[in-house]
Amino acid sequence: MIQTRRDLRARAEAAVFGLIDADASRRLYRLLRLLAIPVLRLVFRVEVRGRTNVPSGTAFVVAANHLSWLDAPLLVIAFPLVPRINFVADATFVIDSNFRWFMGRKMGGVLPLVTYGHGLPPASRVIQTCLARGGSVGFFPEGRYGSDERELLRFHRGFAKAAIEAGVPVVPARVWGTKDLWLRKPVVVEIGAPIDPKGHTPDSLTDATRACLASMPAPLERPRPRVHVFRRLLTRLFP
Repeated sequence: MIQTRRDLRARAEAAVFGLIDADASRRLYRLLRLLAIPVLRLVFRVEVRGRTNVPSGTAFVVAANHLSWLDAPLLVIAFPLVPRINFVADATFVIDSNFRWFMGRKMGGVLPLVTYGHGLPPASRVIQTCLARGGSVGFFPEGRYGSDERELLRFHRGFAKAAIEAGVPVVPARVWGTKDLWLRKPVVVEIGAPIDPKGHTPDSLTDATRACLASMPAPLERPRPRVHVFRRLLTRLFP
C-alpha cells in the first residue's frame, strides 16, 4: 500500500511538472498561438503598451488584474513567445475535466496548484521549478474577476512570495476593456516597468505592485457604437 501511494504520488508529480513549458516548445501551443493572434486582432482592437519593459534573458513573474476570460489570451500575445508564461490555476478546475487535462498536457503552460486530495506537489515547489527552468509564471493576484475596470481588488501575496524566493522581477500588467466585450471592442494591455524583489517583503512587494497597476491611467474612452455586435456572446463566451 505504501509503495502504491508513493507510486501514485510520483506519477501525479511527474504529470504536473510535465505541464511546465519554459521555452514554448509544444507544437500545438505554437500553432494555436499563431492562429489566435490574428483572430483576436480581428475580433478586438488590441493595443499593447510598454512591451519594452519585459525583461530579457531572465524568468519573471507577471502580476495582472483580472476582468474576464480574455485576460490570459491577451497577456499571451502581449508578452514574447519565450520565456513562456505559465499561468497558475486551481487544480480541481484543471484535473477534474478530461478535456482541460488533455489540453494542458498537449499545450503546457498551466500550473495546477493548491488542491487537497489529488496528491499534488506543493504550489511553491511547482512555481519555483517553473522559474528555475527559465519559464515565467502568470498570476491574477485578485483571485477573481473584478467588478469595475477602474478599481483593483485586494491582492493576494502568492506572486510576491514566489518572486522573492526565486529572486526574479515582478512585471505588472494591467488589462483594460475586457469586462464588457463586443465585436471590435478596443482592449489594451499595459506592461509596467519590472519591480526588483530585492529588499522587499511579501507585503511590501504586493503593495508596490498594486500601486504600480493603480497608477496606470485608463485609456481614453472612445464613443460606444449604437449596436454592440455579439456583446452577449463574447462577454459570456467562457464564464
